Amino acid sequence: MKRLRHIIFDLIGVTLIALSPTLGWLPGPGGIPLLLAGLGFLSINHNWAKKLVVYVKENGIKLGKFIFHEHPAVQAAYDIFSVLFMGIGIYLISTYTQNLTLAVAIVLLFTALTLFLGNRKRLDTFSRWLKNKLK
Repeated sequence: MKRLRHIIFDLIGVTLIALSPTLGWLPGPGGIPLLLAGLGFLSINHNWAKKLVVYVKENGIKLGKFIFHEHPAVQAAYDIFSVLFMGIGIYLISTYTQNLTLAVAIVLLFTALTLFLGNRKRLDTFSRWLKNKLK
């Protein structure tokens, strides 16, 4: 039974990692969550995967700090771009119904949401607020 469980988790992990590049073109995070989930399943049985998950976690935080720099001018620029992208995305969705335009609008909306939530640590603030409310 333990061996079967080991094989099942490995198969799920490898399948999720194999699917991640095929879904990477989708708007939003794309295949990144699948890649991380696949590594998570593989880390159950393999030390190399555990080390890789820790490495990705540490460097992902560093990357987030690098991208969302706490300089007032950078924060203001991200806010302006997120509002601009959101406005263009909403305009395109409400005006055009062609597939390519709709795809561009969705990408713009996801980009705007990512910029808005990542900038000024809004997602962290919201997460802390939600945890306090749920206690």
